[in-house]
Parts: sequence; structure tokens; C-alpha cells
Amino acid sequence: MVKYIVIKLILLLFSNFVYAEPNSTAIYLMNQPVSLFDIGQMNIRKDLKERNFQVNDCKQSYSNINFNWEHSEFILFLRFNCSVEDIKLLKTNCKTAIGDVRGFFGVDRKTGKKIGPTTNVSASHFSTRFRHLGYLDPNEPKDIYQNIDHMLRIKVFMDKIEIIGDQISGQGIVQCDGRLLSTSVLFED
Repeated sequence: MVKYIVIKLILLLFSNFVYAEPNSTAIYLMNQPVSLFDIGQMNIRKDLKERNFQVNDCKQSYSNINFNWEHSEFILFLRFNCSVEDIKLLKTNCKTAIGDVRGFFGVDRKTGKKIGPTTNVSASHFSTRFRHLGYLDPNEPKDIYQNIDHMLRIKVFMDKIEIIGDQISGQGIVQCDGRLLSTSVLFED
């Protein structure tokens, strides 16, 4: 009986150790590099998907962020469908949309400066999306987030939509763009 109990205890002792390795797919994914460049754009796309902008009678229909390699800048695209054709009102809406994006990313619409809990804010919400969470790189340049903030151009399209039967068509009426850290808005004809 004692042998029986000792054998059970030994089996119980050794049977509690379980070891498992990730499968080959998980290992492949863990070993692939991903850059802060990729992570940041992915985070911004997620933010844009969760935050649907609307300006007066114009509703956002599309948003994305891309990198312009020629000018070394991020371009955030927003497209709005509008039910009015008044060019003056659409220009006002376009300017408001750029201000809304600036505000969303923690930039004061009136001054074009970053806002935050202190007067010396080093990064906007935009640039912090390009940051590792929980990891500080000792080689990270001190002005990296300021530089990232200066690399964002916001481009907005205000379209007039027409519904004819079950067909929806649109044409670009007003296009404007502006930098994140600015108050100016430029219009394209």
C-alpha cells in the first residue's frame, strides 16, 4: 500500500510539468520586424476609424494616412459628402474639418500649438501614436516627436453628392490642406 502511494505521488509530481512551444506560425510572426513607422500609421488608421468627423451637413465618408516619400511627410486624407453646393460654406466646412483634426490630435485650433497638462508639451497625440508602449529607447532622438508632428499634412475633400435613383455620384468641389502645427489652411482650385 505504501508503494502504491509513493508511486502515485511520484507520478503526480512529474505529471504537473507541462511544456509547450509556440507553433511555427506564431514563431514566424514573433520573428518578423515591425517598425514604429508601421505601428504609428496603423494606430492612426485605427483612431480615424473610431473617430468619425462631421462638419455641419457634411459627413465623413473616407479617411486614411499615407506617407509621401518625395516630400517626406505623412498625409492624412479626409473625404466628406455634403448636401450643399455653396462654395463659401464648403470652404468654411473644409477649414473647420482641419481644425477638428488638429484639435483631435491635441493642437489648439487658434494658436496651432500643442496643448496638454503643462505648457511645455513635447508631443501631440499624433506623434505619440509612433511610440513604443512601456519601452524607452536610450538612443531615441530628443526631438523625435516634434519632428513627427511637423511631418503631418492634413488634406480634406468636400464633395457634393447626388443621388439619382439608386446611383450615388459625387464630384470634388472644395479641397484644402494644412499642417498639424499651424493655423493656416490652403485651398486648391
